Amino acid sequence: MGKKKWCFGREDVVCLTKDCPYMSDCIQVVWRKKMARLIERGTAPGTAGGGTVPKLKSTLKAEANERKRLLRKSAVPTPAADE
Repeated sequence: MGKKKWCFGREDVVCLTKDCPYMSDCIQVVWRKKMARLIERGTAPGTAGGGTVPKLKSTLKAEANERKRLLRKSAVPTPAADE
């Protein structure tokens, strides 16, 4: 096989090419990157035992909910002060 495509292993690009010869390898590379990032987060200093996958999942979910809450809070217009 020749040179890999520019999108190989990128997490921000969803491959929609059905006949891409690199699709299965690309999916594996992206999966390994994501798992390595999750494992790294679980073994951060200050965590006892490194954490488990369900614990990591709940932590990520809580962080996502907090980001959404902050976005909603910043998007709500503040009432004008009455004079």
